[in-house]
Amino acid sequence: MATEVKIRQDTVAGWRGYRMEAGELTLGIVPQIGGRIMSLTQKGEELLFVQEQYRGQSIDLSQIQDLAKEKKRLGFRVWGGDKTWVSPEEEWLEKIPPLDLDSGGYSCEVKDKKIEMVSPVCRETGLKIIRQVELKDEQTVILNQTLINESSKAQKRGIWNVTQLRRPWDVIWPATKDKVTPVHDEGLKENADHKVTELFYSSTLKEGLTKIVCDDRTHFKFRAFISRGAVIALKRSKKGLISFTRHFDINFDEDYPHNDTVVEVYNAKDYEYLEIEVHGPLVELKPKGKVQHKQIWQIKRLSSEKDALDIQKILSVK
Repeated sequence: MATEVKIRQDTVAGWRGYRMEAGELTLGIVPQIGGRIMSLTQKGEELLFVQEQYRGQSIDLSQIQDLAKEKKRLGFRVWGGDKTWVSPEEEWLEKIPPLDLDSGGYSCEVKDKKIEMVSPVCRETGLKIIRQVELKDEQTVILNQTLINESSKAQKRGIWNVTQLRRPWDVIWPATKDKVTPVHDEGLKENADHKVTELFYSSTLKEGLTKIVCDDRTHFKFRAFISRGAVIALKRSKKGLISFTRHFDINFDEDYPHNDTVVEVYNAKDYEYLEIEVHGPLVELKPKGKVQHKQIWQIKRLSSEKDALDIQKILSVK
């Protein structure tokens, strides 16, 4: 029997939003601050980070005339949750994500098992984002992200998905250790090589698995040249072991931002979160052109440590 999916209006981390529930898996959707997923719970255990300082707050951007000035006033605001950014980062005004897309209110429509959120047309970029979240069953979430060029000129842009998880987690990706490199820009000066461990290597498949441990405030970012579109995060808690796996397509012939890497992991120093960042390719978007990026999330409780170590099986299941 298929698990019933329920969607209802509710308060999510202090904001007006929606709850999507299927069995023991619950999502909290907040359209009013960048169309975010701000809650993801399994058996009542919260997996996503929310910045307490801004909990329940929103910004009225409708009357703002000088976006650069407003960005300087607000600074780089860390809201938390899961969101869609646009790449390349070098195009951001004041080195801060476009306000209309990251902090503005999205329109929202409930469709069967799906919630679709649509951004306003960004005044900085002329872009529009559509985020469609589907709770398929008690283990599976489908995230569809669409970027549309509503400006009058062509732009080379990409979809950049960022998920902020509450520590501690181990992040495991299909890459040998030599394909994992540290990022030392933006003040990331700490040596975090001890956080990287190669778990597995197959000389036949020429494929490996590498683990990044995110369990303290060591400040780092790593990027990986992964062999296939899958990343897993493992969390050990009092309620047992949780696996959070995401699958996505990769086209190795495409141009990706951030030195042509698809996946990055950032571990924050000042807050208790890590980020899993998944990039879509950079695409030439003509006026009215669009690009899409789909992820399939699977969130499970694992029965034993042995199940956790069977990473190959977990990563290969879509």
